[in-house]
Amino acid sequence: EKLVVYKKAMEFNFGIQDFLNGTKLDSTTNNQLRRASLSIVLNIAEGSDRFSKPDRKNFFIISRSSIFECISILDVLKGEGLIEDELFAEFYHQGEELSKILYAMIRSLITSNHERPLVASFMAISQRNEPHSFFRRFRRTDSH
Repeated sequence: EKLVVYKKAMEFNFGIQDFLNGTKLDSTTNNQLRRASLSIVLNIAEGSDRFSKPDRKNFFIISRSSIFECISILDVLKGEGLIEDELFAEFYHQGEELSKILYAMIRSLITSNHERPLVASFMAISQRNEPHSFFRRFRRTDSH
C-alpha cells in the first residue's frame, strides 16, 4: 500500500470503475475492461509480496501488460464514440505514467546481462527500442 505505483494504479482503477458505472457498454467489454484494470492493482500487490526478483518482475510485467490492454480497449471505445476524447486522454496519461514506473521497476529487477536483452525485446515495441512507444500509437491524427 505504500508504493506510489500501487496508489496510482488504484486511482486508475477507480477512474475506470467510475467510467464503467456511468456508461452502458456491452457486458463483454465492460467485464474485460473491469478485469484488466483490476489486474494492474492485483499484480502490483502480489508482486510486491514476492521474495525473489524473478517472481516480482513477472508480476510487474503482467501488470504493465494489463495497462496496455486497458488503453487498447479504451482506444476501441474512442473509435466507436463511446468515450470522450478528454477522458480518453486522461486515462492515456495515467496509463503512460504507470507504464513508465513499472518499466523502471522491472528494469531494476534485472540482475544479469544475459536477462537484459530478453526483457528489453519484450518491452520494446517500436523498432527504435523505445519502451513506451506503444502509447504513441494512440495519438490519432484522424477525427475519431
